[in-house]
Amino acid sequence: MKSSMSKILIETVTRKTIRDMKESPERSIRNLIDMGLLFSEGRFQKHLLQTVQTMLMNESSAYYGLIKNIVRNVEEERLLNFCMNLGYNSCTLGAATIRRYEEEKGYNIPWNIFFEYEREQFCSYRNRYYKLINEGENLGIFTYMIKVEDGPPSDLLPMIAEYPDSVFFLFCEGKYITDKFVTELASYTNIMFLIKCDATCQDRCWMLRERELLYGIYYTYTDNDLKDIESGLYWMKAEEMNAVATVLIADKKCSKETFDIVSEHITRERFLQKYQTIEWELYHDNCFIDEVISDDACFVYFDKNGKLCGPVGEKKQEENNLYHNPLQNILMRVYPK
Repeated sequence: MKSSMSKILIETVTRKTIRDMKESPERSIRNLIDMGLLFSEGRFQKHLLQTVQTMLMNESSAYYGLIKNIVRNVEEERLLNFCMNLGYNSCTLGAATIRRYEEEKGYNIPWNIFFEYEREQFCSYRNRYYKLINEGENLGIFTYMIKVEDGPPSDLLPMIAEYPDSVFFLFCEGKYITDKFVTELASYTNIMFLIKCDATCQDRCWMLRERELLYGIYYTYTDNDLKDIESGLYWMKAEEMNAVATVLIADKKCSKETFDIVSEHITRERFLQKYQTIEWELYHDNCFIDEVISDDACFVYFDKNGKLCGPVGEKKQEENNLYHNPLQNILMRVYPK
């Protein structure tokens, strides 16, 4: 992606803001939001910035502490590049491209793609995954979420290196975050890890923190977890680990009723700003952003066998498989406007 004058200007201002945030996150972030509102053109940027501006009027917001932790513990170039890829490439230029193509082509395009990684399948169909991201970037998609199901994620790194303009959220179990793997990540500035909250999680979070990498945690929830979610237990654990984000993913056994309750609860918690972590329900909040960008919510999730999956309660769509179909053909069939 070529650098325009506007991108260079935004990058320069963002770099200065990141440095200023180490001393005064409150003033620096408010100044950045004000400037963003002044120059933003798309409705998504305006909506997001206005929401953040309103939230940060709360001087006791826990998010100020979160911001301070991020800028002090994440290597500056890594944080800058990740923010530019997510904020500018994905949510600004990418969002504008998505809206334009949706109008021209007559089908919905997601702002991000979620897919599962299983080492054997990935190695067998490696070219299809590269093609998926090629097609995605051409359509304006610069955010990818990858859930590691089996096998060390080292095989993903060459692919991630091939697409430096995109951001990649890797959902991993702690057992895959080894010293060797973390050492390989030194030159990657477009990755954020989401570590499964289990017995190894805290140790792995500290490992990533020591290397100045971006990380959060994730839970897979069922009906039995509702009480713990509503009690705030998950968010308190996230604070203990200095997790940037806490993502909840509905298990396939989760009821639609529980899913709705959890989604509404997370939205309320986020606006209360009580915890130093960004609360996120994977399906609900990804759909919300997509709806703001282009009216119709569109969530694209491929399982480890390449099959398109539906939301909670819906069956997999085996005929729409990324191993055998271009992304555009799948979107055209499944997500017409």
